[in-house]
Amino acid sequence: MNLLMNMPLTNSRFNYIKYLINKKLRIMKKILNVLVGFIIAMFFVTSCNGISNIKSTSDSTTVIDSISTTSVTEDNGWCYDTITDEMSDKPIYFAELISDNIAYFDFPYEGGTNAKLSVRKHPKYGTDVIFRISQGQLLCNDYDGTNYVTVRFDNGPAERYYTNEPMDMSSETLFLGNSKKFIVKSKNAKKIRIQVPVYNNGNVVFTFSTDEVLKWDH
Repeated sequence: MNLLMNMPLTNSRFNYIKYLINKKLRIMKKILNVLVGFIIAMFFVTSCNGISNIKSTSDSTTVIDSISTTSVTEDNGWCYDTITDEMSDKPIYFAELISDNIAYFDFPYEGGTNAKLSVRKHPKYGTDVIFRISQGQLLCNDYDGTNYVTVRFDNGPAERYYTNEPMDMSSETLFLGNSKKFIVKSKNAKKIRIQVPVYNNGNVVFTFSTDEVLKWDH
């Protein structure tokens, strides 16, 4: 390095310094992507050991935050959880399934994105089907035609399910309409594919597979 400092600033020296800088930047980017991927993996590994807490809202499109729970059972893909609603002392039931695939979005959502499909029965808000990604911006707009997702159950035909945003306008979560129909079909399907509109990334398909169909009688 001292030799470089004593050399005149020629084109060859400039190009060599530029090469060293670019090499270090590439190494740093690889390290950052590994760290981001590890964080995302840890988020979904712990998703079956944590469940969604209901925050304040005026309707069923509520925000979901991960909290620890006391009772968790796993059934070949689907994770089933039950927590107690603090305002009514009644149970809140959940079933959750993690996507098989990882989507890779453009900056600033690099590092890979998984999706989580949830079915929730709340004593106040009723039954909801909730789709969530670990990072990115899901679209839901009546005016530009992004207010729905496309779903396939096993090898059946693709169907539209219209969507609603959560009350806090979180860009990672969508509430699917016609939850009753969705649940009935999930009880007979071992593979669910959901195509969602993602900002700056077009339509992205997430696949959810399970050895056993959804067991839901709530």
